[in-house]
Amino acid sequence: MGYMDRIRSLAPWFILGVGGIFILFMVVSDMNFSQIMNDRSSIGEINGDKVNIQEFETFYQNYLAQLKQSGQEPDLSNDQQLREQAWDQFVQLKIMEDAYKKYNITVSDDEIRNVVLGENPPEYLKNSFMDSNGVFNRAAYEQALKDPRNKENLIMVENNIRQQLLFAKLQAQVGAGVVVTDAEIRRKFRDQDVKMSADYALIDLNVYPDSTVKPTDDELKEFYNKNSYLYRQDANRKLKFLAMKILPSEKDTQAVTTILKNVLSRIKSDTGSTFQSFVESQSESPYTKDTVAVNMMPIGLKNYKGDINAGDVIGPVAGEGEMGIYKISSVIEGTEVFARASHILLPKTGDDKADLDAANKLFEELKKGKNFAQAAKEVSQDPGSAANGGDLGWFGKGAMVKPFEDACFNGPVGEVQAPVKTDYGYHIIRVSERSAKKYVIEKITKKLTYSPATLNLVRRDAEDLLALGAKIGLDSAAKSKNLVAQETTPFTSDVAAVPGLGYSRNLVALSFKEGLNDFLPVTVVGDQVVIAQISEVNTAGVKKFESVKEELTTAVIRQKKFEMALAALNAVKGKIGNDLSKAPSIDKNIRFGTADSFTVAGNIPGLGMDYGFSFAASKAQPNTITGPVKGLRGYYLINVKMRQNFNEQNYLAQRNTLRDQILGERRQMAFQQWMEIMKKEANVKFYPQN
Repeated sequence: MGYMDRIRSLAPWFILGVGGIFILFMVVSDMNFSQIMNDRSSIGEINGDKVNIQEFETFYQNYLAQLKQSGQEPDLSNDQQLREQAWDQFVQLKIMEDAYKKYNITVSDDEIRNVVLGENPPEYLKNSFMDSNGVFNRAAYEQALKDPRNKENLIMVENNIRQQLLFAKLQAQVGAGVVVTDAEIRRKFRDQDVKMSADYALIDLNVYPDSTVKPTDDELKEFYNKNSYLYRQDANRKLKFLAMKILPSEKDTQAVTTILKNVLSRIKSDTGSTFQSFVESQSESPYTKDTVAVNMMPIGLKNYKGDINAGDVIGPVAGEGEMGIYKISSVIEGTEVFARASHILLPKTGDDKADLDAANKLFEELKKGKNFAQAAKEVSQDPGSAANGGDLGWFGKGAMVKPFEDACFNGPVGEVQAPVKTDYGYHIIRVSERSAKKYVIEKITKKLTYSPATLNLVRRDAEDLLALGAKIGLDSAAKSKNLVAQETTPFTSDVAAVPGLGYSRNLVALSFKEGLNDFLPVTVVGDQVVIAQISEVNTAGVKKFESVKEELTTAVIRQKKFEMALAALNAVKGKIGNDLSKAPSIDKNIRFGTADSFTVAGNIPGLGMDYGFSFAASKAQPNTITGPVKGLRGYYLINVKMRQNFNEQNYLAQRNTLRDQILGERRQMAFQQWMEIMKKEANVKFYPQN
């Protein structure tokens, strides 16, 4: 691709390179908010002003496009969740726009020129002008900027840079009060730069089995009373529910099949158009031309019974949640061979001779014509393949244990092989194919989704079941339909998702409007229709003792283990002088070790992250036993053998970088906190169901 063409491909990759929020801001900033906010057809409110449905819909479609550009395929079955996410960005951008006006934040054309024409332009602009050695071609870059054919894309780049600079200025304004002291910079440098080595004697809490520590109820209550703050709760609810999956009906599947059959007919009759043009006009997935081995073929082609040759257009065939038409552009010979095989794994009784006899008996029956797939379903001990008649699909070398692999890649194709023994037992194997072919595939796909009519049928069944549940109880109603009611864990009113069900602010809100044992209206959550009953209501405050007894038991057992470890190390400390390696000979529960070259902020060799250990080592007198020190694993005795001195020269070299790092983190945190405050003060309301 020439440099002149590269600048014209800016749009997709500059979105990826700098974050889509600025792209969305362009959509928002082009809107007439006074008109939006006063339209009667509204979807929400910000600061008491209404937000127009159509304008938000435009923003939402741009949000979905942004997700696709970044490689994320939005799950439209979770439309409500996606709209909530888009709404949150919409609100943030509106708050930012108001803040730019409030703080008089502007960006001049000169500032934008300095970014584009400065010594170091943004990476997403430079990337297309790198030569084969990775060197930025400045001359080609500037030539492309001056080319009038690039005007439209450059306007997009300019707008994007303007939004970045506005955001950076706002972040600096909000974080203007953030300061970083020299002592904080020194501490960060010390924590990540000063290396230490130390011997340690550890009593890991795991050396004491839980079964040996039995706290009494009095001990549990004492811990509960002293630590009641740990068991505070917000008001919460639990639901008992039945979830009925909404699946595409035969009519829904047939409708998609009919559409694709018509597309296939047009492909065959319209010899003047390329397959790609049909993909771009008919497919729900973007155009790709993929080269795949047989083991990575789309499911629809894996299950295709006919021959697959170059030039074939195959379909419609069913895949996982979709139907497709596939064009085999070419078939090439690869270097890796794959096998497709079926097997029957015979029961393993412990008597090898009897097992082999049973395998040989079945082998003879299969050779005489017994149905292999049926035998696999009846006999095989491999549940994963038995349901498929023993079929394991395509696999390469290294995927199976060696004896099994040898039989599949060296044995005859199309014949039932004599029993093969592995650690799992005796297998009877039939290799159906071996191939090293790779297929170059283009595809048209359409998702198999349920229609409104199908949804209405499932909803009607759910309404009937709800009415029955109100009469005889949800469990009894479920049993009458061979269903089992489930129960959520507790959830609060501020969550967006119901545990075990998924995203549904509507169901959360309904749960806090009704009382104990009340049934809620039938609700659609994702691809399920939900019947729910409020099974538990808890007010805000400290959780009841009985409800947290299991948690208390775990906490008190852990506390007692810490006490046991502390007492054991104190008993040993006075007997080992200054040599921690002697400790295990006195108490077999003690583990001696050495940790070399660790820092306060890093991993400790053999121990992982344990700030209690590393911080104590940073303060300890070298060559002197320190402790016992409490860590995450248990208690330690520590003897620091080496600790580097603070390197003033290295510190001064890194000081500004560390300062900027700390400052950036704190300003980002300050901005997030500011944004949360602004959103609360804005009195934001979202009612997409209006």
